[in-house]
Amino acid sequence: MRWKITNRFLASIIAIVIIVFFVNTIITISYFYLRSSPSSESTSPETFTRNFEKYITVNGQNINVSETGKKQLDNKQAFIQVLDDGGKELYRYNAPKELPSSYTPTQLIHYYKYIVIPKTSLFFSEKDSVSYVIGMQNTNTQRYIFTFNAQDLFGVASRGIVIFLLVDILIAIIVGLFFGQKLTKPLHALIEGIHSLRQRSFQKIPVKKGVYKKVFDNVNDLASTLDAYEKQQQQNEKIRNEWISNISHDMKTPLASIRGYAELLNETPTKEEIEKYSRIIETKAIYMDELLNDLNLTMKLRNHALPLQKQTTSLNSFSREMIIQLLNDDATNQRQLSFEPSANEITVEIDQKLMRRAIINLIDNAFIHNDDDVQVDVSLYDSYPQTLREQNEKLSTIPGPCMIIQDNGKGILPQDLDNIFERYYRGTNTQNTRGTGLGMAIARDIIEAQGGHVTLLSDGHSGTTIVIHFKK
Repeated sequence: MRWKITNRFLASIIAIVIIVFFVNTIITISYFYLRSSPSSESTSPETFTRNFEKYITVNGQNINVSETGKKQLDNKQAFIQVLDDGGKELYRYNAPKELPSSYTPTQLIHYYKYIVIPKTSLFFSEKDSVSYVIGMQNTNTQRYIFTFNAQDLFGVASRGIVIFLLVDILIAIIVGLFFGQKLTKPLHALIEGIHSLRQRSFQKIPVKKGVYKKVFDNVNDLASTLDAYEKQQQQNEKIRNEWISNISHDMKTPLASIRGYAELLNETPTKEEIEKYSRIIETKAIYMDELLNDLNLTMKLRNHALPLQKQTTSLNSFSREMIIQLLNDDATNQRQLSFEPSANEITVEIDQKLMRRAIINLIDNAFIHNDDDVQVDVSLYDSYPQTLREQNEKLSTIPGPCMIIQDNGKGILPQDLDNIFERYYRGTNTQNTRGTGLGMAIARDIIEAQGGHVTLLSDGHSGTTIVIHFKK
């Protein structure tokens, strides 16, 4: 994998070099072509010399240059010398003294090819029966004369281009290998890290400074997240297995009782025994019905499959009616239960039926898992009360009204607080096993399904405080 990435990187570098080479060649050829086009020659010394004939008048041996032509020469810092067919001077303007007054053909060729006058280039042209020489100073045009064999030149140029291209490719290979190793080494580590994630091994990759640092950081964050999900999944799997085991046990026990007493009914018992066995069978059947209903409810709540019938509710009136209901119930009318409403009216949007069940579950648990003389106090507040902030400062940051359910019972041990809302979990500080084991989980799910929040506070020795925050 490492060499595969390096080879691809190297191939990309070589392809880029070849493309750049051909693009540069095309641009160079286009540049010289455009430079040699007529439009670019319009202001060159050669063109100026050829076009200067329009300023020259020839009348036999009489030569004249117009005033416009002289101005053109002055602007160019140039001079002119007009010659006849034999090379003798017929006319001059601004020509330096060192120029001869007549030329042999060899001299004309020599003066054209080489710079005889310092910093001055000579350009030749003709009009009618005369020829003329124009010299220009400080021109940027340089004249080089050389001879060559076109076939040899093409061969040399071809070899030069091939050598140049090969050298460029060799340099690209060396540079590509060096930087390819530098760039692909962390990529190899990154690929190995991702492969480890695929194998469910969530080890973090050592992070080094460089262009890939953020990528490594993100992969490590992903590894941490997946590790947390994996542990949570394992925990959920453990809870699920325990839950199935507990359900099987809870269903098996009453079923065994029902079966046993049903068999006893077949053995011609007395009327009193029939009534006794029937009551037991009925009790076990009711318990199984409650267990199945609780399981159905908690599964719907967890899967958000239970429609909520919310309505605007006065929390003071709603809570007062619920406490009165409990005080009138035969199971709790002998218990010590008090209620303190909020000083201000509190209005919330809740499903009254479900919320009543959740709160009653929490109050019932306070009675069930404590002694008979336990005192339970229910209070309503506009916001988390100042008197309880020392117990949990974080709860004071949760907005909205809250209900406080406090008892002076045995309390809940610290190691049980995080698990008390799990299904079938029973704290180690209680010996009571009444109920289906789903009451606290159902209460928590109902409250959270309506946008609320529930928290348990206890030091394990001196009572328990349950804080319910409502979504206003």
